[in-house]
Amino acid sequence: MYTGSLFDTFEKLFYDSFANLPRDRRPFLPYNIYRKDNSDEIFIELSVAGYPKESLSVEEREGYIHISGKVAEEDSEVKYLHKGLTSKNFEFSIPFNLNYTIENVELEDGILRISITRPAPAVRQLEITTKKAA
Repeated sequence: MYTGSLFDTFEKLFYDSFANLPRDRRPFLPYNIYRKDNSDEIFIELSVAGYPKESLSVEEREGYIHISGKVAEEDSEVKYLHKGLTSKNFEFSIPFNLNYTIENVELEDGILRISITRPAPAVRQLEITTKKAA
C-alpha cells in the first residue's frame, strides 16, 4: 500500500467521514479509491449504473465534495417479478482538503470517476534588499 502523505490523508478523511454516519446514510454504491504508480493523482470511482449523466452532480463546496444522483419516476405500468437493482436518489459528502484540486470528473460505462491532485507549490523569487549603515 502507498504510504505517501497525499494518499494516506485522503484515505483517512474518506473512511472517517463514513464511519460516523448511520448505516442508512452511508453510500450504498460500490466505490474504489486508488492511485497509479509514481503519481500523486488520486481517483475516486463510483458505480452509478442506471444513472444518466443529467441525473448526477458533483460539487466542490465548503471543504467537501458533494456527490448526488436522482432517479427518474418509475414507469407505473412496469410490474417487477424481482427488483434487485437499486434505484434511489443518493447524496453524500466527502471531506476535501482545499489544498487539493479536482482535475476531472467523467462518466464512462456506468463508472463516475473523479480525479484529484495536489498542485505543485508556486515558486516565488524574493528580492533581496540591503540596509545601508547609518
